[in-house]
Amino acid sequence: MNNIEFVPVINIFTGVTESYHSQNVVIVYESTFNKNEVMQSEAVESYEAIQLYYQVAKEINSVVFENLNNGQTVTYYGESEHWQGTAVLKYYNNSIEDENGKLHMDTYSWESEEVKYLGDVSDITGAITVEYSHGASKGSRTGERLDQTGELQLGSTGGNGAIPPAEQPVVFTVKWNDQEESFSAEVVEMSDMD
Repeated sequence: MNNIEFVPVINIFTGVTESYHSQNVVIVYESTFNKNEVMQSEAVESYEAIQLYYQVAKEINSVVFENLNNGQTVTYYGESEHWQGTAVLKYYNNSIEDENGKLHMDTYSWESEEVKYLGDVSDITGAITVEYSHGASKGSRTGERLDQTGELQLGSTGGNGAIPPAEQPVVFTVKWNDQEESFSAEVVEMSDMD
């Protein structure tokens, strides 16, 4: 029996990396700058380096998602008397056959939601609460304030695992000024990226 000696290697990386998955491939994009030095620097060149890094990272993400993973994007829209809600679901669902002929699923989804008040923003006298759900995915924001345009970004979630059914509406419930409205956002655009 062969004895394999394990020698731990400690590599402290102080830069920034992004990883992108595409079926049986992982792509890693690594910065050329030291993030600790950049964060402490006030030099314009440092901020330009960060901006360029994230611009390239965004473009790599787009190519990997849309072209290498056959990603799809679904846009939802709905409104009530006082509110409108939008959501964007991006996902892919690919089967991969390994060297033994066994099928595996490679899935990823990312979803973001936002609401907008359709009236005069000054009418909102306190904090608002927004609840939203899409399939088994649910979220809420409590004690929030709208921006000057009446919009509230509810954030985004993503990961591997169950993907909400694309055709299923996103349901919003908004509570404000002792009022409450619920409405559904339906599919308004579905684009297949392959």
